[in-house]
Amino acid sequence: MPRQFTDNTGQKWTISITLKKARFVRERLDCDLFNPEDWQELLQSLGTRLAFVWYLVADQAKELELTDEQFEARLYGEGVADNCSNEFLAELADFFRRLGQPGMVTGTDVARESMERHQKRAMDPEFLQAMRSHLETLTRPLDMPGSKSPD
Repeated sequence: MPRQFTDNTGQKWTISITLKKARFVRERLDCDLFNPEDWQELLQSLGTRLAFVWYLVADQAKELELTDEQFEARLYGEGVADNCSNEFLAELADFFRRLGQPGMVTGTDVARESMERHQKRAMDPEFLQAMRSHLETLTRPLDMPGSKSPD
C-alpha cells in the first residue's frame, strides 16, 4: 500500500516506489536504490530523500501545475519535511519487502525508526532546555580552558 504525506497547504501526496520509478529516478537523480553507496546516502541525507520524493510525485505535481520549486516550498513548516521523509523511508522498506530483500528492509527500517526517535526527542521541551543549558555552559568564556577574568 503506497504511503502518503501532507504538505504545508494540506495537499496529500502519495509516494509509491516501483522498479519502473526506481529506474526513472536513477536516470534523473543518479541515485540507484540497489547501489549500496546510493542507498546509504538516501538513509543519511534528508536532501537526497526529498529530491527522490520529487521524482516520485512529479506526475501528481504536474496535475496541480506545480513546478519543483513550488512543490519544495510546500515542504517547509514544522514537521512537514520530516513526515515526508519518514513516509518515503517506510515506502522504501515496503518496496524492498515486496522484492524479497530482507537486509535492505531491516537497514531501512532501522534508519527510519532511529530518525523518528531523534525527531521526537528534538521536539521534547525538556530535552531542548537541557541542550540549551549545556550549550550555554560551553560558550561561557570563563568556562573555557585558559580563559582569564575580564577584571
